[in-house]
Amino acid sequence: MVTPQDVMRELDAGRVRPLYVFYGEEPYLIDEMVRRFVERLVPPEDRDLNVAVYDLTDVPVQVVVEDWLTLPFVSERRLVVGTQALFLTAERLPKKVEHDPDVLLNALVAPPTFSTLVLTVPTAKLDERKRVVKALREAAAVVAFSPLKGAALSAWLAAHARDLGVHLAADAAEELVMRVGDELPFLATEVEKMAQYVGPGGTITADVVRELAPRTLEQDVFALIDSVCRVDTAAAYRMLRDLWLQQEEPVRLVALLARQFRLILQVKTMSAKGYGTQQIAQRLRVHPYGVKKAMEQGRRFTEEHLLAILDALAEADYCMKAGWMDKELAVEAFIARLAHWLQHRARKGGNGS
Repeated sequence: MVTPQDVMRELDAGRVRPLYVFYGEEPYLIDEMVRRFVERLVPPEDRDLNVAVYDLTDVPVQVVVEDWLTLPFVSERRLVVGTQALFLTAERLPKKVEHDPDVLLNALVAPPTFSTLVLTVPTAKLDERKRVVKALREAAAVVAFSPLKGAALSAWLAAHARDLGVHLAADAAEELVMRVGDELPFLATEVEKMAQYVGPGGTITADVVRELAPRTLEQDVFALIDSVCRVDTAAAYRMLRDLWLQQEEPVRLVALLARQFRLILQVKTMSAKGYGTQQIAQRLRVHPYGVKKAMEQGRRFTEEHLLAILDALAEADYCMKAGWMDKELAVEAFIARLAHWLQHRARKGGNGS
């Protein structure tokens, strides 16, 4: 099976295949690879005449194949890109386009050496029952682009930073994912902004991320729980006041608190069974940094107390939705209850180990 890394190594070595199929649920990575093909295969001055992009929801594949078989004009290579190649999947196609896969099959017998065709498919799977897909598996480089998680996502961020001429510290990458999420377009934009801030040859540190990256409610929940765990109730209440001033919805805040405490419980349970950080991250589909934070926060609690916290959050949620208690007051009462318990544990010298 050909991987995106294999394709890049081949490009770096000057080896270019006549046909590629890029598919998967990470369109940003697919588009990024197509951009690299354009940059590597066709000089800027020749691209107007030798790079063609077709949308296969509007254009039949036989038109794309005809262009692929056309000699380049005053250039060594021609690049043809067919996007939305849904005729390779089990999805229903627009009736206005009549694809003839046999034209592509016939071209695979003797593919051109002077032209490269790239078909992109924005779906998780190809329809392996189709004859054309089976033929492409044999004759083309069929490459899957899966969503990046954990270490793979951090490595991609570091590589993107290097392309911009800066260094991204490992803890900065983790902090960035925690603040922004794992959507590549947003992450790329933030890294580009920070690269301009630190300048060529500079380093994007975790402090830079904290200064420049937008805050999310999820990040505020992490900080809120951290403050309570440090028995810093004044900081916790300041955060709550800020959230109310920002008109954050208390019901949503309770839901996020419940999600985080549920994660803490899952991480604590799996860690006690001997699972490592990476294993837990893969099984729970959470970034390793999130697992580390949950481990740190979990040291303050026993499993029994975490279950009690989840019950208390469920009770607060019910009271708010039933109109039995002011929503903001319900959240503040929960934080006060949690802080009181932790203060009591701290005086006794207890922990959640």
